[in-house]
Amino acid sequence: MSQVGRFDEGMDDSGSSDRGGWYFAYGSNLEPEKLRIRADLEILEEACAVVEGWGLCFDMPGIPPAEPSMANLFEEPGKTVHGAVIRLSDEDFQALARSEGGDRFYRQVELEATTYDHRRIRAFAFVGITGVRLRRARPPSRRYLGLIRSGARARGLDPDYCERLDQLPTAPASALARQLSTLVLEVYTCAAKTRLGDPASHYLRLLQRSDELPVVPRAVIQTGLLAPVVILGAVLRSFGRLRERL
Repeated sequence: MSQVGRFDEGMDDSGSSDRGGWYFAYGSNLEPEKLRIRADLEILEEACAVVEGWGLCFDMPGIPPAEPSMANLFEEPGKTVHGAVIRLSDEDFQALARSEGGDRFYRQVELEATTYDHRRIRAFAFVGITGVRLRRARPPSRRYLGLIRSGARARGLDPDYCERLDQLPTAPASALARQLSTLVLEVYTCAAKTRLGDPASHYLRLLQRSDELPVVPRAVIQTGLLAPVVILGAVLRSFGRLRERL
């Protein structure tokens, strides 16, 4: 298995060997604006592609209380998953990996993707670590699956595959729960770009583990974990609005 240190060798069957490499986006990173904001990336090249022998599932822990799960890949003959192969510099790929929690949540797996114009490209994808994955897959939130659906259409993925995404079920969530999860995600995304990335990943893992507890202890623990981050998120939003006005 190739290691991420080889990412800057990025070579496809066409013989291209420019510095950088290919990343395979299959989840919410299909949404162009979300991917750009997540790690301030510069996309060097991109194409729609399909990977055979892998399927899409939702067995990675999400962001409580409103996000039950996130996307992952599982290996199985006969399955296919569509996505985008995106060429990034090594520096940008490392920034993207940090925004995904480094090696705490995902391992980097090299897959062979076939673009819609029939090029074969070796691309790295983030695949969930066994010890982190949920015991059972859960339907994602409407917000999260909506990012995948809109990203798939924005990038021009196969209409039949987009229809498959449209038919997937989603989990309900209250308006308050959605606001809380959004604030946690905003704080985590900001922290992941700094030296606070490691403690932010530890915090997120604790929050995710609490989601598997019985109702009463889960509510107590999540209240304690969410309170300081929600306050911090509200402060960051206020500073952001103030900066826009100045």
